[in-house]
Amino acid sequence: MTFLLRDPLVPRNLKHAIATILEEGRAGFRVFGGDTLMPAVSEHEAVAIVNALNDARELPRQGAFAHLTAASVALSEGKHALCVRESISAVEATVRSLTGKKSLSDALVELQKRVHIHSQMKSAIDKLYGYTNQEEGIRHPLLEGDEANVDEADAVFMFGACASLVSFIESKARVAGTSPA
Repeated sequence: MTFLLRDPLVPRNLKHAIATILEEGRAGFRVFGGDTLMPAVSEHEAVAIVNALNDARELPRQGAFAHLTAASVALSEGKHALCVRESISAVEATVRSLTGKKSLSDALVELQKRVHIHSQMKSAIDKLYGYTNQEEGIRHPLLEGDEANVDEADAVFMFGACASLVSFIESKARVAGTSPA
């Protein structure tokens, strides 16, 4: 269905009708950003996802937007581990592009020198990144079993959290004058 929503030859009113039918019919999927089919989430989560994608689209560094877009597609396809990986990659792309550092950990240390980010907030970001590195099948290969132990709730949470972190970090950098408008 996402391929249909992204086809430039499909009339806009048909895309809107599909979105309306899914929403009014309380289907298990919704159209986000006008062109991506995703599992239905709460209204609050939906607003956060749409706002985060719209914010990321406007950023000077498009790496985060590319990763968040890939995460939303993975989520819509039920590829939860891939969604988590792409989500945290959006955060990593943002911080590394702001600082020029090679690792997220080093980049966060450098970013703290430039903008005020509370040490516990930095620790939370480190822990989210640590989760993606420790859970088999997200950023590293599966050693046991045939799929990562990541479900839709994990993927939706990580997508929302990471999208919000991208917006948060960019906002902090902008206020500190270390990021272009």
